[in-house]
Amino acid sequence: MLNLHALLTALAVASIALAVLLGVFFWAYRLVMIARARSAMDRVAPKLEAGSEPSEVAAQMERGPLANVRWDLLDRWRSGEDARLLLRAGYRRPAAPSIFNTIRFLLPVVLVVVTGMTEHLLAPHMLKLTFWMSLLAVAIVGYLLPKFILESKAKSRGDAVNAEIPFFVDMLALLQGVGLSLEQSLASLAQTSEAGIPLLAGEMREMGKHIAIGRPRVEAMQKLAEQLGDPDFEELVNMLRQIERFGGDVAQPLRDFAGRLQEKRQMALRERVGKLNVKMTAVMTLTMLPALLLITAGPAVLALLRFFDKMG
Repeated sequence: MLNLHALLTALAVASIALAVLLGVFFWAYRLVMIARARSAMDRVAPKLEAGSEPSEVAAQMERGPLANVRWDLLDRWRSGEDARLLLRAGYRRPAAPSIFNTIRFLLPVVLVVVTGMTEHLLAPHMLKLTFWMSLLAVAIVGYLLPKFILESKAKSRGDAVNAEIPFFVDMLALLQGVGLSLEQSLASLAQTSEAGIPLLAGEMREMGKHIAIGRPRVEAMQKLAEQLGDPDFEELVNMLRQIERFGGDVAQPLRDFAGRLQEKRQMALRERVGKLNVKMTAVMTLTMLPALLLITAGPAVLALLRFFDKMG
């Protein structure tokens, strides 16, 4: 019969070897991608010096190998839920999906090996069924834990972005009111990371990089709205897109949109207060009602008990 200690040792060695092989693979893949990126930039640089339009250069870069370097790995996962969660959590690197899936694959293996060795050392006479069931439970937990942490981080970051949107819209309307263009207003907001919108200011800086290489402003904002996944920001982008298409003043629609956001948040706050009232009623019923019954009915019950005691 195969020794359990030898089996666990072999699993540990195999997991370490697998981790080393994956590290070497990603390191080699990174070197290849850097080489391809440099080659693509060398081909694009003469066209930049010749005075090509930024939009044409950007289109050539998107069609060339450089686009594959930055987006090919992400495009494979863009339709999946994990890719959307990674974008909403702020992980925008093309290698983020691969790193996340590597963690989801290696973590159960590591936890199974550690748990197996620990149980073998601390409880050598454990039943085989209990041993294998515990390993299975640890493997499931190790596989689901990264997804749970990612969902929590994406939700917390989404809530933080949603809380910044009203102030962002107010500042954008203010800058529009003083005569700045929309592009100048967005560039100004990108530099106000300490003015209450650190997350959106960082997103504006990233969006400015895409606009600088020739991507249309509305298209860049639409891309950002898809990455954030916030309905209020998507509504703002749709409004700006309609204004960009048909023309017109931007300041007044922004003020109206800010008013709607305030009303929406007030309604959400009233709904939350109403739910809290219901919850507090249940809590008060479970905690205060027994004490109230003891105070009001307790003396009467004691008097009845004394009366029956005297009668008996």
